[in-house]
Amino acid sequence: MRSDGERPETHAEEPDESSLRDPDIVTTQELAALLRLTPLTIQRLRDNGVIRYMDTGGVIRYSYAQVKDDLMTHAEQRRAERLAKKQQDTSAQEAKVVEFLDKTITEGRKGTPELIAQHFDIGIKAAKNYLTQAAPVIVRRRDLVSRALIAKENRLDPRQVHSLLHREDAPDPILQVGRTMYYQRAEITRLLERINHPA
Repeated sequence: MRSDGERPETHAEEPDESSLRDPDIVTTQELAALLRLTPLTIQRLRDNGVIRYMDTGGVIRYSYAQVKDDLMTHAEQRRAERLAKKQQDTSAQEAKVVEFLDKTITEGRKGTPELIAQHFDIGIKAAKNYLTQAAPVIVRRRDLVSRALIAKENRLDPRQVHSLLHREDAPDPILQVGRTMYYQRAEITRLLERINHPA
């Protein structure tokens, strides 16, 4: 019994655990809600080493900021891996195109985008891209020359080159890259010798 004037006894409420925690530190359920993922997905990311976590007394917790960084790093790594694989696949395909063009020229046929598209069962745009990438290798390997190079090496103007390549005994182009035609250097040399030194 208390006399008048005495204050009633009060008891401070103990704060619950969530109010004491750093707001950045979250549980699996809370992290799943924040990222709009399922708890199972969070567990899989954790088990695969994608995201870091803390084990406090058998309770798994995460730093939300750290997890966001981890996921961003993982996404960047995946993009880099996909790009590297794509480049590797492209390089392998370009090597196949080079070998196909080499064989085509040996057989006396002209290397064109249409021929590449038909052989590799790809679109004409992709065939043109592969041909553009493969052309420098084939030009060096087969010692090919373009009209511009024929003019430069033999001191001819474009009209003379045009007339030269339209002769009945002129060689046919063996490679077409865009609008550029390439010819065997040896055949062009023999043609010029026939013209300059007729029998």
